[in-house]
Amino acid sequence: MATSKPSASVNLHNTPLVQRLSSLTAALLRAAYPPQFGGAPLRPLSPAEDYVRNCMLSAGELVTACDQLQYAPVYLSGYHRRSTADGSLITRADHVAYQVENFMIRLGTVTDRALKLVNVVFQLGIQPKECRWSVVAENAHVAPTAVRKRLDAIEQAVRPHRAARNRIVHQERYSDEQLKKWEVFFVLEKSCAESDPLIRRYRTFYKTMADRDVRSRREELSVLSNGVSDRIARLLESLLPVVERTNQRLSDTQP
Repeated sequence: MATSKPSASVNLHNTPLVQRLSSLTAALLRAAYPPQFGGAPLRPLSPAEDYVRNCMLSAGELVTACDQLQYAPVYLSGYHRRSTADGSLITRADHVAYQVENFMIRLGTVTDRALKLVNVVFQLGIQPKECRWSVVAENAHVAPTAVRKRLDAIEQAVRPHRAARNRIVHQERYSDEQLKKWEVFFVLEKSCAESDPLIRRYRTFYKTMADRDVRSRREELSVLSNGVSDRIARLLESLLPVVERTNQRLSDTQP
């Protein structure tokens, strides 16, 4: 992963689209649902209400994926010595690889969820499992709009990491040359006694190396997650006028 100048994290929950959908959803809950939490609606939802509900649910899935990307840099440096149920030590190298794998897998979901949200907002009627790039982004209703440009920007940010994500999911665990430089010590630590002189002799050296690597990775993941969140925010901005128009049209046509 290449680093660049860090950008500030974007709070997607405060974007105008999410705020607008939240307001509309609150009104829907007051109008059509029982006062107690949960339960089925008291009456059939109107087309406009159903549209708002679906948009809110889909937007929430996308925003949650971006939230989870923001967790990775935090958890990356949160290692504490622990063992599995069978007593096997979870080493710091295990911890770092696990967190990076989680990040890469979740990064791969961002484009998928963005395409599904566009499908819902534009009412394209495409089945969720068929919401591929060529089907949604190149749809005649989407392609000529600013939404397509925002999807392109998201894809440009995610594409360089897709091969690594696919390797993790389908082939092998995450590793790289920098991790291997200090991973070997922690593999040895897992199989040796805590009091082994070899472990005591090299622990400080490899801990320092691991600390430097973790700081660097935190910055890399933060830059990438902030960049993706910024592009998602721009997508949401471009979708707001579509949501407003569609909701108004559906509201005007209901009896």
